[in-house]
Amino acid sequence: MSKSKVAPLKTLTLPILELLAAVVGSKLSKYVKDKIRLNFEQVEIILWSDSQIVLSWLSSKKSLPRIVESKVKRITSLTSGCEWKYCPTSSNPADLLTRGITAESLRNNALWFIGQPWLLEEQSQWPQWKQEKREAPEQFEEPINIMSNVSVENKTASILNAIDVENFSTIDKLSKVIAWVNRFKNVFKEEN
Repeated sequence: MSKSKVAPLKTLTLPILELLAAVVGSKLSKYVKDKIRLNFEQVEIILWSDSQIVLSWLSSKKSLPRIVESKVKRITSLTSGCEWKYCPTSSNPADLLTRGITAESLRNNALWFIGQPWLLEEQSQWPQWKQEKREAPEQFEEPINIMSNVSVENKTASILNAIDVENFSTIDKLSKVIAWVNRFKNVFKEEN
């Protein structure tokens, strides 16, 4: 069984899109479990992801960004008792859907209909993901104040006095608000 979803219109990072794919996979696994109605305490359920970032988030004990944390909680609640493992991108049948494939090519695709050949082997022969534990460099332990490194022109400086820059999570969002304020200011000048 498979499920694919169109990416949202809002621009999201690739890791967040991979995380959303893991949510879709979690919902699909719960659907299958509910429909089959087996005693799952005796059955090992393995979920696969080719995103090492998602696997790191799922196994992380550290605090995560809000969107990531909410999705990870959703995934873990849907997949409690299941195990997440790493699947190399080249062996991921789900990528056939996301990269686009013709119906004719899909009809003859062994990866899609049979699966990865290594699944027939012992689990010790399956691809392994070894999570690297890296310590954060000391200079990144404290939050970085982006605005201390930004220079602004005088005409924008007056706008920045009216806008609390601390309310913006990214410089991109701040610059969009500044642009809107400038547009409003120019329209207001033209009308008066």
